[in-house]
Amino acid sequence: MKSITILLCLFSLLGGYSQTTGNPNTGDAYLLFGPNTSWSQYLKVGGNGRGTTNASVVTTNGNLHLDSKNGGYSTYINHYSQGNTFLNPQGGNVGIGTSNAGAKLDVNGNITFLTGAEKMYWGSKHTGGTDHRNYLAPRLADNSGWDWSQEFGYHFYNRSWYVESNLGIGTSNPGSFKLAVKGKIRAEEIKVETGWADYVFNADYDLPTLEEVEKYIQEKGHLMNIPSAEEVEENGIQLGEMNKLLLEKIEELTLYTIEQQKEIDQLKTENTKMLKLENELQEMRKLISKMIKEKN
Repeated sequence: MKSITILLCLFSLLGGYSQTTGNPNTGDAYLLFGPNTSWSQYLKVGGNGRGTTNASVVTTNGNLHLDSKNGGYSTYINHYSQGNTFLNPQGGNVGIGTSNAGAKLDVNGNITFLTGAEKMYWGSKHTGGTDHRNYLAPRLADNSGWDWSQEFGYHFYNRSWYVESNLGIGTSNPGSFKLAVKGKIRAEEIKVETGWADYVFNADYDLPTLEEVEKYIQEKGHLMNIPSAEEVEENGIQLGEMNKLLLEKIEELTLYTIEQQKEIDQLKTENTKMLKLENELQEMRKLISKMIKEKN
């Protein structure tokens, strides 16, 4: 009530037209202030509850209400001054769109902040039964609308955070990459979805000979289809593509090993035959030697 008393004193000092209405003995008295005698634009100060569609400063059960006139009129705080405005410096919450604030600032609805092309939009949308999300979006580069392709937020149905745009960690320039990290990454497991190299086992695969591989290494200094050290230093590697190429080399080595094993098995077979012939020849020599001795 002290705030109402101070306001009444101020309005009295300001002059202009005013009138007292109501019974001050019942605690429901109020003053009307206006620019003319018709009271079409008056301000009501005091009283229990608004009780008018015009601008008013009233109390209800100890609560202070500051209201503008009905019909699209606005309420300004510090409109003409460049001074600071403080809300609840001693504690308490501020509610916008709600009378039951549960935090220092509790907003029931969408909000925007900053200005021009730097303006940001924080809101929510519900589409169907499975697309419920809160999100933050910037303006388009030409400031012609909101850039939903850069949306970031939380998806309530999937219970996860999401980023529509490219994301940089340790860098503000991720380029064309969905995730660009300047620094080390530690993970228990990484799943890369890419093509695989089983084409090496196709019947029409052109497996280079070892002579061709040797010649290529001597001329280029690295394996076929594998980037050079200079290329890797300049461009890095694509993890999925490099794993595929390394598997390609492993599968080629497997084919070489299989072919070499066949050659080894063939050599073993031929060696067994030669040993058998050698044994038979030794037996024949012994038999001939025995026959010669008996003849003599």
